[in-house]
Amino acid sequence: MGELWTLLQLGGWVSYLLLVISILGVAIIIHRFYHLTRATTNERKLLDKAKSFWVQRNETALELLFEETPGPVSRLLASAFQLRNLPREEILEGVKETGIAEIQRMNWGLPILSTLVSASLLLGLLGTILGLMRIYNVIAGGGIGEAQQLAGGIAMALITTAFGLMIAIPFLIFHNVLQQKVESLTASMERSLHEMLNFLRLEVQPSEKKVHNWGS
Repeated sequence: MGELWTLLQLGGWVSYLLLVISILGVAIIIHRFYHLTRATTNERKLLDKAKSFWVQRNETALELLFEETPGPVSRLLASAFQLRNLPREEILEGVKETGIAEIQRMNWGLPILSTLVSASLLLGLLGTILGLMRIYNVIAGGGIGEAQQLAGGIAMALITTAFGLMIAIPFLIFHNVLQQKVESLTASMERSLHEMLNFLRLEVQPSEKKVHNWGS
């Protein structure tokens, strides 16, 4: 811990900014992994239960299923079931707003994480330039023999560059992993929605016609 503090001091104010970026980035990564993992749903199990409850006309159990199942898939299906009496095109249009809101919720923090990757690289480059400027000032001032002052500039250049890369590389990897999870959840939402709409078209509409004929 003492060595890290020494390195931060040698890197100057740029190193402290990089430290703040690393803390913020780690917090975003933990937050996103927790919520995206929680949002991941066994879509096949959810769809099978939803279909079973609907065939039984157990709407209470169906609503309870959607409420108790976390994640964007269940919320999208709940929105679709509220519009189930409308034509397919109108249902798709009606759930579009819910889908957009869920995608925005899943993507929260990812643009910030991407910005932190770029910022850490640029700050590392800035630290390198500042370190070289410090070396130039020492040499220009006739201090070519001042090893300690030259070492300070070299240390600042190398340390900030290393810190910037040490932050940017893992953050970039985590960003891509999280982005892949979002894309996977989005695809799951689309598959589940279209499968449920096909089920409603095949099961619900004939049932409604049958009930209507009996009533007449």
